[in-house]
Order: sequence, then structure tokens, then C-alpha cells
Amino acid sequence: MMDAWFHANFGVGRPVTGKDALEVGDPICLFGRVGGYDCGTVHALSAHRTSDSGIEIYGLAEIANTIVEKGDSGGPVFINNTALGIITAYGAFYDYITPINPILSRFSLQLCIDPPGCQ
Repeated sequence: MMDAWFHANFGVGRPVTGKDALEVGDPICLFGRVGGYDCGTVHALSAHRTSDSGIEIYGLAEIANTIVEKGDSGGPVFINNTALGIITAYGAFYDYITPINPILSRFSLQLCIDPPGCQ
């Protein structure tokens, strides 16, 4: 059985108790390996970003008032113990996350919830 926990800060874990969709104006928090813990708000949905290698990435949420650094990609985005997405990219004015529901749908995944965990 796997644990249904995520890193919320350096040395701090939290159990995942659910997932939720994002709306403009929603508060969010995130944790990146380099940038650490920070909170902000959803500025826009359905945003896109061009990666450093020139690949267009669509379906992102644009986040305001956070500090995301190179190396934070894949970190959790959450509010309290609710999963909202993963860190995807950083920018000069906004940072970008991929919402949780499209990730789960695209890869036919189920989110592990604590309790009961997942198999």
C-alpha cells in the first residue's frame, strides 16, 4: 500500500484528503524543491506557456504572487490538504501549474486519499 501524503514544506508532509478544480481568484499554496513553500492566487485558467525548448504547453493555470524557481516543476499545488495540481513552469510575472483533474484523466489515474490510502 502507498501513502497518500505530499511534501508541503521542507521536512513537512501532509495527508491528501481530496482534490478540487481551480477557479479564478482561488487561493493556492505550492512547494518546490528550490523555491520552497509559497502561496498565491489563481489569476487565469486555460493559459499556455512556451517551454525553454520551444514546446507549447496548454491547459495551464496562471498563478499570481508566488515565487517558483527552476527545478520546482512537479511539486505539489494544494490548499490545506486538498490536491489542486503540480508546478509546471515559472515566468517573469506569473507562474504556471497543471490542474490535478486533467492530469488524472489524461493518464487514467486515481488520486490516493488518506485514509484509506491506495493500492
